[in-house]
Amino acid sequence: MKRLPQLRRFLSAALVVTAVLSATATPAAAEPPAGRYYMLVNDSYEKCLSMNNEESPSGAGTKRVYLANCNANTPAQWWYYAYRDNFRNYQNFGGEVWELSNNSTRPAGGGAGTFGAYAAVWSVDPGHDWTVIDYTEPYKVRITSRLGNGHVLSATHNDPYSTGIYRVYTAERNDDSVPPAHLWRYWEHPSGPPACSPCGRH
Repeated sequence: MKRLPQLRRFLSAALVVTAVLSATATPAAAEPPAGRYYMLVNDSYEKCLSMNNEESPSGAGTKRVYLANCNANTPAQWWYYAYRDNFRNYQNFGGEVWELSNNSTRPAGGGAGTFGAYAAVWSVDPGHDWTVIDYTEPYKVRITSRLGNGHVLSATHNDPYSTGIYRVYTAERNDDSVPPAHLWRYWEHPSGPPACSPCGRH
């Protein structure tokens, strides 16, 4: 009978621990709702997918995408996740809607096994379409090209554009051993996209 109070204390402590773990556990769903703006964080480098108004290594008609330190006040670090297959940048350079795009060609200056990733003006070209694949870890996804080449969005610190500005490209998908650079996380920063012009057309 003396053991009963001890047992009760043990069970109470166990319930408290369970409640705390339940309250703090991260949900397992990786892919968030479409139709919102997000920042896309690379899981290897903890930097955000960005674009600017410079021509990309893939040539005329493309804009450069790259990794840079995450800054919610940078308009071009926000991407509109549209209908499960497109990523449209918040900043409308030249008054156009720019989408994350790719091809099956090695970009100028790119390393072996890399293929072009860039921003291009909105179109129905299949190079603008992506499939988001949930990964086993919470809130991590692979962003996979729908060109039929099996390539996934990736990044590297090798041969950076400048200090801390890393190249983004697509690479062969590997289901057996997924490199951290192939993984991305959606970040819906509470501030939302900053005011800018021209911005917000999607």
